Amino acid sequence: SEKKYKQLLYYSENAVLVSLPSLYYDTSLQSFISLYEAVDHQINQVLSSIDDFINSGNLPKQYAQNLLLLQSITGIGYIGAITLLAEVGSFDRFPTPKQLVAFIGIDPAINQSGNFTADKVRMSKRGSRLARRALFAAALSAVRCKDGIQANPVIYKYYTVNLKGK
Repeated sequence: SEKKYKQLLYYSENAVLVSLPSLYYDTSLQSFISLYEAVDHQINQVLSSIDDFINSGNLPKQYAQNLLLLQSITGIGYIGAITLLAEVGSFDRFPTPKQLVAFIGIDPAINQSGNFTADKVRMSKRGSRLARRALFAAALSAVRCKDGIQANPVIYKYYTVNLKGK
């Protein structure tokens, strides 16, 4: 997002006059830049207040430990770990992994009606949408390659094999 912001500033400063009135484009571009800066400022304020809470000592010890454990997983960063903790709460609430999977909504949902059984199994999507999105972002990050090096070779291999299909 910082890159896009710098590009917008560069293009607004180096805009070439066209046959159409440039006042409209200049005003429109400045409006977009102001809007971007306002949203960016609000995001930074929210992240700062989250950091303050985590560092204040008011966060239960188990949550702080879970935050560190989540961040140790390849693909899950600080914001992803915070999102998962906020959505799931205490992982102790789930005696089995199956219950956690169902809570998040990534458990299989089989379509059946009478004698009909669907041939494709899909996610149930009954649980937390934000937790699913955080896990999806972590999975994308885990299969990403940078300079020819995979972030997680095991997940990357699984991804490339399943990408081919049956």
